[in-house]
Amino acid sequence: MVKVNEALGMPQSPYGKIIYDIAVRHSINPHLVAALIHVESAFNPRAKSSKGAYGLMQLLPETARRFGLTRKKDLFNPKKNLEAGVRYLKWLADRFGGDAEKILAAYNAGEGAVERYGGIPPYQETQSYVQKIFGLLGFSVPPAPVPAPQPAAAGGPETVAAR
Repeated sequence: MVKVNEALGMPQSPYGKIIYDIAVRHSINPHLVAALIHVESAFNPRAKSSKGAYGLMQLLPETARRFGLTRKKDLFNPKKNLEAGVRYLKWLADRFGGDAEKILAAYNAGEGAVERYGGIPPYQETQSYVQKIFGLLGFSVPPAPVPAPQPAAAGGPETVAAR
């Protein structure tokens, strides 16, 4: 089990003590959780997204069920929402070997998209999401690689640079 650096202390944010207690119990960095909540819901436990996500950690009902939150009304309970959301982050951390970029991208775009693209998917929303969270933590994310140009088809027009 990975040991969270407890010297970092409790996040200085709304729900900081609950975030700290739940995150440390699941070996997830509490400051990462606080930054994710800041981006997801601005610490509003009653937040609802246009995509059907709810609460502090903006959990979709089906994801919440996967991680132990069975009643829709509990999505608005800060402690229960945090518990399910952090359990999901822990599952993602195990699945993606602790790679924070992949974990956050999967939290936003889904684990299937991260697997399909082998990392942060080429979705502007997801790339911005990961950059915002890393920025709140004082880190930067290298820009996504630009796809390599496709070779011209045989018999196709040559470019000036190719001559």
